Amino acid sequence: MSKMTNYMENKLADFVRGQGLTLPTNWYFALGSAGDDTGITELSGSGYARVSKARSLTNFAGTQSAGSTLASTGTSHVTSNNNTIDWGTAGAAWGTWTHIGVFDASTS
Repeated sequence: MSKMTNYMENKLADFVRGQGLTLPTNWYFALGSAGDDTGITELSGSGYARVSKARSLTNFAGTQSAGSTLASTGTSHVTSNNNTIDWGTAGAAWGTWTHIGVFDASTS
């Protein structure tokens, strides 16, 4: 069974209390060498950092088609990636990545 992060637990409590969902301006993507229900082992090393992408339809389109900036409609809400996530050239100390984490902050 999956576990919820503290962030998700707080947002679920906000929803139950009738408070609106506030989403971050940017999503942060990280490479990891392992991951499970409790977290991700994020890579580290020279030149490595999470990659920030603005949370927008320009970067993450709706279900209309790849490259579309129209909002999702209908019952299928598959998201297209309209923008490449580039971590640059891997440093020797990075290791091998097998997981991708999506975060609401550049650290923690």
